[in-house]
Amino acid sequence: MFCRCGNPNRPGQRMCNECHRFLEQHYRLKAHSELLKSRELFYSGVRQYNDQTHRRFKKQIHTPHVLVATDPCKPGYIGLAIGFLPGNTVIVLNDLGRLQRVKLEDIYNYGETSHQSN
Repeated sequence: MFCRCGNPNRPGQRMCNECHRFLEQHYRLKAHSELLKSRELFYSGVRQYNDQTHRRFKKQIHTPHVLVATDPCKPGYIGLAIGFLPGNTVIVLNDLGRLQRVKLEDIYNYGETSHQSN
Protein backbone atom coordinates (compact mmCIF):
# COMPACT_ATOMS: atom_id res chain seq x y z
CA MET A 1 0.00 0.00 0.00
CA PHE A 2 1.03 3.54 -0.62
CA CYS A 3 0.68 6.87 1.20
CA ARG A 4 -1.13 9.86 -0.30
CA CYS A 5 2.23 11.23 -1.46
CA GLY A 6 3.00 8.02 -3.36
CA ASN A 7 5.70 6.62 -1.03
CA PRO A 8 5.24 3.17 0.51
CA ASN A 9 3.42 3.04 3.87
CA ARG A 10 5.09 2.23 7.16
CA PRO A 11 4.36 -1.37 8.23
CA GLY A 12 0.76 -1.58 9.50
CA GLN A 13 0.14 2.17 9.00
CA ARG A 14 -1.55 4.40 6.45
CA MET A 15 1.28 6.94 6.01
CA CYS A 16 4.92 6.93 5.03
CA ASN A 17 7.65 8.04 7.43
CA GLU A 18 7.98 11.51 5.90
CA CYS A 19 4.26 12.32 6.07
CA HIS A 20 4.01 10.91 9.59
CA ARG A 21 7.00 12.99 10.70
CA PHE A 22 5.49 16.13 9.18
CA LEU A 23 2.09 15.61 10.86
CA GLU A 24 3.66 14.83 14.25
CA GLN A 25 5.85 17.92 14.07
CA HIS A 26 2.83 20.06 13.20
CA TYR A 27 0.87 18.51 16.08
CA ARG A 28 3.70 19.17 18.58
CA LEU A 29 4.15 22.79 17.44
CA LYS A 30 0.41 23.40 17.70
CA ALA A 31 0.24 21.86 21.18
CA HIS A 32 3.26 23.88 22.33
CA SER A 33 1.84 27.16 21.01
CA GLU A 34 -1.50 26.45 22.74
CA LEU A 35 0.35 25.76 25.98
CA LEU A 36 2.26 29.04 25.71
CA LYS A 37 -0.93 30.93 24.89
CA SER A 38 -2.82 29.48 27.87
CA ARG A 39 0.15 30.14 30.15
CA GLU A 40 0.29 33.76 28.98
CA LEU A 41 -3.46 34.22 29.57
CA PHE A 42 -3.15 32.66 33.02
CA TYR A 43 -0.28 34.86 34.11
CA SER A 44 -1.78 38.02 32.63
CA GLY A 45 -4.78 37.51 34.90
CA VAL A 46 -2.63 36.66 37.89
CA ARG A 47 0.04 39.30 37.69
CA GLN A 48 -2.00 42.13 39.04
CA TYR A 49 -0.31 45.16 40.46
CA ASN A 50 -1.47 47.58 43.12
CA ASP A 51 1.17 50.19 43.84
CA GLN A 52 0.17 50.83 47.46
CA THR A 53 0.17 47.14 48.41
CA HIS A 54 3.46 46.62 46.57
CA ARG A 55 5.12 49.49 48.47
CA ARG A 56 3.92 48.12 51.81
CA PHE A 57 5.11 44.65 50.84
CA LYS A 58 8.58 45.95 49.89
CA LYS A 59 8.79 47.90 53.16
CA GLN A 60 7.82 44.88 55.28
CA ILE A 61 9.30 42.03 53.19
CA HIS A 62 12.50 42.45 51.21
CA THR A 63 12.22 39.37 48.99
CA PRO A 64 9.48 37.72 46.91
CA HIS A 65 10.16 34.42 48.75
CA VAL A 66 7.83 34.51 51.74
CA LEU A 67 6.59 32.47 54.65
CA VAL A 68 2.81 32.50 55.05
CA ALA A 69 1.37 31.78 58.49
CA THR A 70 -2.36 32.48 58.60
CA ASP A 71 -2.94 30.54 61.84
CA PRO A 72 -0.42 30.80 64.70
CA CYS A 73 -1.26 27.25 65.86
CA LYS A 74 -0.52 25.64 62.47
CA PRO A 75 2.75 25.61 60.53
CA GLY A 76 2.93 28.00 57.63
CA TYR A 77 4.01 27.38 54.08
CA ILE A 78 6.66 28.82 51.81
CA GLY A 79 5.58 30.70 48.72
CA LEU A 80 6.42 33.22 46.06
CA ALA A 81 4.63 36.58 45.94
CA ILE A 82 3.53 37.16 42.35
CA GLY A 83 0.68 39.67 42.55
CA PHE A 84 -0.44 42.63 44.61
CA LEU A 85 -4.13 43.42 44.99
CA PRO A 86 -5.92 46.34 46.63
CA GLY A 87 -6.64 46.05 50.33
CA ASN A 88 -3.18 44.79 51.35
CA THR A 89 -3.79 41.44 49.66
CA VAL A 90 -0.96 39.53 48.01
CA ILE A 91 -1.25 36.62 45.56
CA VAL A 92 1.16 33.90 46.64
CA LEU A 93 2.16 30.84 44.63
CA ASN A 94 2.58 28.20 47.34
CA ASP A 95 4.99 25.27 47.41
CA LEU A 96 2.34 22.99 45.88
CA GLY A 97 1.86 25.28 42.88
CA ARG A 98 -1.50 26.71 43.98
CA LEU A 99 -2.38 30.38 44.00
CA GLN A 100 -3.61 31.84 47.27
CA ARG A 101 -4.76 35.28 48.29
CA VAL A 102 -3.14 36.24 51.56
CA LYS A 103 -3.37 39.34 53.74
CA LEU A 104 -0.12 41.24 54.13
CA GLU A 105 -0.27 40.77 57.92
CA ASP A 106 0.09 36.98 57.47
CA ILE A 107 3.27 37.18 55.37
CA TYR A 108 6.77 37.11 56.84
CA ASN A 109 10.31 37.05 55.52
CA TYR A 110 11.30 33.53 54.57
CA GLY A 111 14.53 33.78 56.57
CA GLU A 112 12.86 34.78 59.85
CA THR A 113 12.89 32.05 62.47
CA SER A 114 10.10 33.45 64.60
CA HIS A 115 6.96 34.79 63.00
CA GLN A 116 4.73 35.08 66.05
CA SER A 117 4.50 38.32 67.95
CA ASN A 118 4.24 37.82 71.70
